[in-house]
Amino acid sequence: MHILRQGTTYLAKPMSHQVSVNTRFLLWRTGVPRGEWQQWLEARTGLGSDTTRELLGGRLADERVDEATQLELARAFAQEDGGESLRFSDLPHENGGVLAENLRHLFGSLDHGGKKIAAGELGIDPTTISRWLAGKSEPQSPALQRIASYFGIPSSTDLRTEPVFLSLQPVSVAELKRWLYARLEELSTDEFRQLLPALRRMLGEP
Repeated sequence: MHILRQGTTYLAKPMSHQVSVNTRFLLWRTGVPRGEWQQWLEARTGLGSDTTRELLGGRLADERVDEATQLELARAFAQEDGGESLRFSDLPHENGGVLAENLRHLFGSLDHGGKKIAAGELGIDPTTISRWLAGKSEPQSPALQRIASYFGIPSSTDLRTEPVFLSLQPVSVAELKRWLYARLEELSTDEFRQLLPALRRMLGEP
C-alpha cells in the first residue's frame, strides 16, 4: 500500500504496476508509435533493454522501480516532479476517457467498413458507435459485454476502468490476426516447415 500525498492525484491505494501503466500512457499521449515504445525509451534513458521490456510489458512491479529508474523516466518525459506522478498518479483515469479510448482502439482495429459490420453484429445503429467514439455517449453494461465478446476480449475485462488501449500486445481478434499474419510472413521456409506440424495439431488436422 502506497500512502499518497493529499491533492488532486495523491490518495492511499495499492499500485503494483502503476509506473508501467503511466509510462505507457505518456508514450501513447506523446504520439510514439506502439512498435517504437521500447526503442524510444532506450534512446532517451540509461535503462537497458531488459528493464524497458519488463516495464512496458507490465512485469516490472513498482517495488522494483528504484529511484534512479524513476528519475530516468522523469527526465525522458520532462516530468518536473522527479517522477512522483509516474509512481503515485493514475494518469489514464486522471486524464479521463478510458472507456472512450478503449472503444476507439478496438473499433479502430477493424478494417475499412468494419464499424458498419460490427454495428450489425452488435444490433445497434452505426451512428451509436460514432457517438461512443466521440465521447458523446457511453454503452451500457449489456452492450459493453457484447462489445468485449465481439472483439474476443475476456469477459472479466472492465472496459470502463482497464486501459486496454495501452496494451503493448494485440488486444482484439483483428489485431491478433494481423500480428500473426505479419509474423508468418517473416518466417523463413525452414521455420515455417517446423511450425506447420504444431499448427496442424492445434487445428486437429491429420
